[in-house]
Amino acid sequence: MAQTKERKRLDILEELKDGGGPFCSAEEVKEFLVREDMSEKDKQKRMKKEMRFARESSTTLPAADPLFKVQVTLPSGKRRDKNAREFGESLMVFLGKKADSSTSLDYNTFKSSLRKFADSDGNNN
Repeated sequence: MAQTKERKRLDILEELKDGGGPFCSAEEVKEFLVREDMSEKDKQKRMKKEMRFARESSTTLPAADPLFKVQVTLPSGKRRDKNAREFGESLMVFLGKKADSSTSLDYNTFKSSLRKFADSDGNNN
C-alpha cells in the first residue's frame, strides 16, 4: 500500500515537473494564476494536480484536512470541483503553513531551552 501511494505521488510529481512545477511558494502560485497564456480550464487542471501532490506529500497536515478538498458544496447542496482561483487560495495557505513551520532554531535558543529543561527536571527530583 505504501508503495502504491509513493508511486502515485511520484507520477504526479513527474507530471508537474513537465509543466515547471511543483510550486514552492505562494508567490509562484499567484504568478501562475495571473498568466494570460493559459485557459482557465488548463489552470484548473494544473492547480488540481498541485493540490493532489501537496496532499500526498504533506507531513504537516493530514490528507483529510479541509484545505485539500477538491470539491465545494453549493448552497443548493450540489457539489462542484473548485476553480483555479479556489485551488490557488488553498495551495497558498498550505505553502504559507509549510513556510511557517520551517523556522530555524538558533544555537542560543536551543541552549536556553536545554537549560530550562534541565532546571525544571532538577527541581522535580
